[in-house]
Amino acid sequence: MISIYQQVLGTDYEKLHPEIQKRFSLNSDKGLGAVGTGVMERVWSYQANPRTHFHSGHISGQERLPNRNTLICEGAWGHLLVRTEHGSPP
Repeated sequence: MISIYQQVLGTDYEKLHPEIQKRFSLNSDKGLGAVGTGVMERVWSYQANPRTHFHSGHISGQERLPNRNTLICEGAWGHLLVRTEHGSPP
């Protein structure tokens, strides 16, 4: 049995970070069901120095890539950044 999140997201579920997948998963063999409550530990974050060098109030976002890296787009200035799931450059 899969969780409602996996059903709704389909193949996009695999793009979620492994800790997010764990939070919204269902393991009927172990009798575990996650409901997505509580506080998660931050896995990694990115901040330019100074902060204003990589910021866009609009036209920006991120996407988990098939190889588990994250593509980050700062759209106003056209900057792209790729990070591994641990936050380091690939």
